[in-house]
Amino acid sequence: MFLYQVCNGLNLSAGDNNFHGIYWFPNFYVYAQNRGLEWRKMCSRAYCKKMFDLFGVDSISALKECIAKCVYERDMGYRESFDAAPAITNFIKVEEIGSLN
Repeated sequence: MFLYQVCNGLNLSAGDNNFHGIYWFPNFYVYAQNRGLEWRKMCSRAYCKKMFDLFGVDSISALKECIAKCVYERDMGYRESFDAAPAITNFIKVEEIGSLN
C-alpha cells in the first residue's frame, strides 16, 4: 500500500518513468483497513524533513507538490468493490503538511 501511494506522488506510472506498468495494482489494499500508515505525521515539519529523501525533494513546498499528485482513483479497486485503494490525500490534506512545529 505504501509503495502504491508513494509511486503516485513520484509519477512513476506516467511517461518514461513507467517502472511498474500502467496495469500495476495494489492487490492487498483491502487488508490495509484504511489505515493512514504514517501520513498523518506529516503535519510535523520535522517529520516532513525525514520524507524529503523518499520523495526526492528539498523543501516542504516541493513535498506538498508531490503529495498533491496523490489523489484517490475510484478505478483503482476490485470490480464490484465499494472501496478503492486509498491515496495519501485520503489521510492528510495538502495544506496540513508541515503545518506544525
